[in-house]
Parts: sequence; C-alpha cells; structure tokens
Amino acid sequence: MDKLIKYLAIIIFTIFLIYITPIVFFGFLYSYGAGGTGKIEGYEFKTEPAKLRKELKMICDKSKYLSYKDTLESKSNNGFEEILITIRVVKDSKEIAYESKLNGFSDEKNGILLLLIYINDKSNDDFGWFSSEKYNKIKLFEKEIIEPLAKKYKYEKLE
Repeated sequence: MDKLIKYLAIIIFTIFLIYITPIVFFGFLYSYGAGGTGKIEGYEFKTEPAKLRKELKMICDKSKYLSYKDTLESKSNNGFEEILITIRVVKDSKEIAYESKLNGFSDEKNGILLLLIYINDKSNDDFGWFSSEKYNKIKLFEKEIIEPLAKKYKYEKLE
C-alpha cells in the first residue's frame, strides 16, 4: 500500500511538472518582450511638442552619458508637429543610438507622442520575437530619458 501511494505521488508530481513548466517558461519569455510587432515603445506626454523638445535637450545637456540631435526639421500642419530625434547613450564604452519620432498637437489635452522607433538602427522586427537585448535597451531608455521626463510631465506608456 505504501508503494502504491509513493508511485501515485510521483505520477501526480510528474504530471504537475509537465503542466506547469511550459506555463512558467512562456510566461518568462513573454515578460521579456516576446510577441507583438510594430513600434518598439510609445509614450504619451501631456504637454506641448516645443516644451518636450526643450526638456529632452536639457536632460541630455545635464547628463554625461547622453547627446541629443534633431535629425529632421520639425514639420507643422495645423498644429501637428513631427520631429525625428536621435538620442545617444554612451555607457561602459558602448554607444546606443535611440531614434524617436516626436509628434503631437500643440494643445495640451491631446498630448504629444514620443515613439521609440529604432535602437541602433534596429526596429522591433529586427530584434525578433524574443530579445533580452531589446528589453535591456528599452529599460535603459526609460531610466535615462523617460523617468526624468516623468518627473515634470504626466505620461502614459502605450502598448
């Protein structure tokens, strides 16, 4: 009887592991950015484009790791402004270039979008469906750029 209980416990434990292991594994992969295509990240700030540009420049000027450059002149159509910016982070002798599109309406209630479209010339699709590299670089962008902006402006992270 004791052997039967022992074998049943082993079988139940094995079935439990077979069931739980894929759930945990795919949950871990998904938490690191697996799945989904499109833009890498988007952030909506409740401010005007000119104010956000000025704040981005100030953040970059104050930091020894960051540099800021507008790669296109701003285009304005009926209050809609679109600017492509490049922010470079140099940490531990490695340079990471973030290209972002800054666009939005000049009235505060619509807000302005900061879309992260390239990291070192790679789009979301170039990173593949699972990439800890992409995950780590987005976390660095959030730490160096988004967190300082969030202290000044309300924002929402877009999926």
